[in-house]
Amino acid sequence: MDFGDESHLFGVGSNPGSGYAAVYQSIDYGMSWFVNELPQHFIFFSEVDFVDSVNGWATGDKDFIVTTKDGWQTWTAQSYGIPGYRGGGVSFIDSLHGWVGGGLQGTDTAVVATTDGGNTWNHYSAGIPFFSGGHIDFVDSLHGWLRAAGKGVYHSTDGGRIWAEQGTFSYFGGSVGRVQAVDSLHAWVFGDYFAPYIWKTTDGGQNWELEYNGAGGTLLDAVMVDRWHGVAVGDYGTVLIYSPQATLGDLNGDGEITVTDVVLELNKVFLNQSFVCPDQAADLNCDATFSPSDVVLLLNRVFLGTPLPCTN
Repeated sequence: MDFGDESHLFGVGSNPGSGYAAVYQSIDYGMSWFVNELPQHFIFFSEVDFVDSVNGWATGDKDFIVTTKDGWQTWTAQSYGIPGYRGGGVSFIDSLHGWVGGGLQGTDTAVVATTDGGNTWNHYSAGIPFFSGGHIDFVDSLHGWLRAAGKGVYHSTDGGRIWAEQGTFSYFGGSVGRVQAVDSLHAWVFGDYFAPYIWKTTDGGQNWELEYNGAGGTLLDAVMVDRWHGVAVGDYGTVLIYSPQATLGDLNGDGEITVTDVVLELNKVFLNQSFVCPDQAADLNCDATFSPSDVVLLLNRVFLGTPLPCTN
């Protein structure tokens, strides 16, 4: 499942009994879906990634990836250049630059990368043991995360050439289902170990903290839109909505109130510039208006320690 843009949501699936693989598209946030079926011999889909409403890629059980340039209507095969390689996760940051995590039995090639939209691929062994179906997520041309062997997570800061293991999040029967990042510092690991869990890093993976370990079925998919909005879905109808606690006045979402937040407030009031953080501290005096009076309250709180008169 992947958002191409704010309104276009895409998914893929395969039904061995029907003889068809399918691409699903929604333009109303998943309330209704359009289906485009393809012959299953073309590819048995496992994951899809769109960078906008028209450019997308899907991986499956073949040694090639398929791409569309018209939203989902037509698909073209693009060879990885490695006979027998099976792609699992796919992540593109624009219409040219993308990565696939997968594997080929008997080799240590775990990642392939493209800089021309998938026409040609570079093969990176990276020292990662063989695995199959590794989810991968890149946030820019250098920084990415990779799920390996179902339990471990690897991180790259050089575009996928070299990977370093950042931890094993499950043991015995547990597993890591997906890793999602929104920038070079903030990433989440979704998995299951007796119960669904979610781990988070705010420093590029040097440290991880457990954010969720509670009720629900095994988490199967997740999408993080930014540092404050995300959703995870799993077995037994499990749907988890991400809603971190926001500090009133912490406009850039870094967990503290600093001069940076004051600048953001001033820019919003006098220059009409949007906040970085969608959890906006706006009407601080609770008079139902947003005015320079609220800026004064925030300035007093930051520099003089004066408490706010109310909390929204």
